[in-house]
Amino acid sequence: HPNYVVVIGEIAVLPLCFGLVWYALAFSALNAFVLAVRIREENAALSELRHDARH
Repeated sequence: HPNYVVVIGEIAVLPLCFGLVWYALAFSALNAFVLAVRIREENAALSELRHDARH
């Protein structure tokens, strides 16, 4: 997920440019949670597609 790496960087770096460390930490933590859920759901959907394609 190369795009996710860029988004992670943006969410962390932009607040840090303005000295907003707590915002960077808070939004990075929230983003990590959202990405964990999203990646798990994407992998499950792809697994179903692969399973359907084989049968």
